[in-house]
Amino acid sequence: MSKPSPPSVNRDALRNLDKSKLRKFETRFAKYEGLRREEELPVGFIAFEALASHVGAKLEGFTEDELRGMWPEEWGSSSVSFPLSLAVVLANAWLSYKNAPSGKTLGEAFGIEGSSKKPLKSKQKTRDRHVQMANEVEVTYLLAPIEDQPLSLEAVIEGVAHRHGVSCETVKKAHKKYGLDARRALQRLGILNGGKKPA
Repeated sequence: MSKPSPPSVNRDALRNLDKSKLRKFETRFAKYEGLRREEELPVGFIAFEALASHVGAKLEGFTEDELRGMWPEEWGSSSVSFPLSLAVVLANAWLSYKNAPSGKTLGEAFGIEGSSKKPLKSKQKTRDRHVQMANEVEVTYLLAPIEDQPLSLEAVIEGVAHRHGVSCETVKKAHKKYGLDARRALQRLGILNGGKKPA
């Protein structure tokens, strides 16, 4: 039994189809730029719209060079390399926000805050502060003997707590949770050769 022959492809029509799709994106990007110039929409809104369009075009198979050629000159020619999988998450969250019923916030659409939860930005701010305190404890504790002023871990924690205006217990908990990460980071940077687990 002979194999069925594949369908023939009209290459010129296929190329023209791709060109028409590219023109569609060029027209869309030009529309966004016009809205930006006329101050019809905030730039943040336009940036999310352009991102969603760019991601859609990328998923359709267009290259970065092809898409860069579709941008308005006002957007410049510089770009950044960013994982497509994460850009898809942002684009989908934006589309979810745009298509959501009235009342859904941008933070809810992006899954970074909810009406009954502490906003993630607050949690991250607290986490960042605790990491900073843990790093400070590690560096101060390790530097003290080098500077001929050895300090106990408790004394270092007290000093960090005083500088940050928090309780010693807060710093102790932060160091217990993030101190090992700080120690490992110092090892990766070549500042420490080995070292024991923080107390």
